[in-house]
Parts: sequence; C-alpha cells; structure tokens
Amino acid sequence: MAERITITDLRGQAKRLNERMGTPTKRTDNEGVSFNIGHFHIEQGSATYGRGWKLVQTTNALGGEHTWLHASTARELHGKIDALFTGLNMLRPQAEARPYCPTCGHATKHRD
Repeated sequence: MAERITITDLRGQAKRLNERMGTPTKRTDNEGVSFNIGHFHIEQGSATYGRGWKLVQTTNALGGEHTWLHASTARELHGKIDALFTGLNMLRPQAEARPYCPTCGHATKHRD
C-alpha cells in the first residue's frame, strides 16, 4: 500500500516552496492580524464536508488569498505541488533561484 500523505507532508512542501520562491515562511493570524504577503500555505480539506485541499498564497495585508492549486485529496495536491517544483526547476535551476515580487511577479523584489 502507498504511504499516506498527511497535512505535515503538505506543509513541508509549502515551506520548501516559500524558500524556493523567496517568500516569507511564517504566517501569523492572531488577534493583531499580521499576514506576510506572498506567503504560501495549505488549506486543509475535509472528506466529511466535501471541502478540497488547496495551496494558497496571501495577497494583501488583510489576509486576502489566491488559490494556486486545488485537489480533492491530500495525495492529489501533493502530486500537483511536485509537478509545480518540476516546472520551477525547468525554468530556473535551484542555484539561480531569486526572490520574486508578489505584487507584479518580477524576479526580484522592488526596493522600498
């Protein structure tokens, strides 16, 4: 039988994606509501309630999100994120990876 894919596995992939893309690796949503724009994270699905699994990215300071990938199962999302890494590696090898601007998508962040 195949190895089970857990939320921990998916969160590890999201962390690797944050590191690969040069985006913030932490997201805090306490009472102070502090979001890191550009942060990728996993929204956990539920078979009971029919919700799917998603890889989302925070897009603004109020916690707005953009869904990059969605799937019916954790295993399916895991495969899609692996495919995303394959595509990123084809475009730009790991050694040449640079941070990108989450606002406009350019390869480097803008100066403040």
